[in-house]
Amino acid sequence: MAECGAIIISGGALGVDSASHKGAIKAGAKTYAILGNGFGADYLKSNEKLRNEIKSMGGALISEYPPMTAASKFTFPMRNRIISALSDGLLVIEAGEKSGSLITAGHAAEQGRDVFAIPASIFDRNFQGTNKLIEDGAFVATSPYSVLSHYSEKYRSLDLSKAKTPYELVTSVKNGANAEEKPQVSFDAIMQDRKERVRIQNETLSLDGEEKTVFDTLGESFTGIDDIIRETMLEMKGLIETASGKRYRKK
Repeated sequence: MAECGAIIISGGALGVDSASHKGAIKAGAKTYAILGNGFGADYLKSNEKLRNEIKSMGGALISEYPPMTAASKFTFPMRNRIISALSDGLLVIEAGEKSGSLITAGHAAEQGRDVFAIPASIFDRNFQGTNKLIEDGAFVATSPYSVLSHYSEKYRSLDLSKAKTPYELVTSVKNGANAEEKPQVSFDAIMQDRKERVRIQNETLSLDGEEKTVFDTLGESFTGIDDIIRETMLEMKGLIETASGKRYRKK
């Protein structure tokens, strides 16, 4: 999509976020990362190089938090509303039944933005969320063209002739876009990663009692033991309740 002239907005985290930003940079396009922490905070050092590349390509790092604000399980769901607000359309690649991506999709719907979702097997737990979005009226995304065609009238600079088919995209990854460049992704690695995520999800679903209570207090960033103990005890005492996106409130 970036090769066609689209600007990619994501959250600067690991996984699909990083892949989105890297794809845009590789295409020589601008991309914007909405951070879940303040500038200067010690978060995700492994992505520091990527953040610098985003800036050097004329993109931007954006945060609503004061400098040095640490990332937490609360700041990430909050920043998601900015990702959707700055976008014409939100593309959900993969989402389980309780994925944080669904929070962003909810913000997009409230803000009048288009929501797209990639369909998958109804028997795959990792895609129950995306399939549900489609069931609820999200656009089906089967190719870059199927997304960008919605904006060809609004943005005359989009060149849809450069939109690759899914087969072309898979082939370019498998063979390497450049003879001198090794492929960035291998199918074995993709499948191994998926098996590991399925294993983790199945293990998570099997948790109950105190184990589940402790696990549910954890978010994307590292959490101190004191915070874990405090939130765990409050929930076990029945004083607070949880919602999707690791959000809490008084019961």
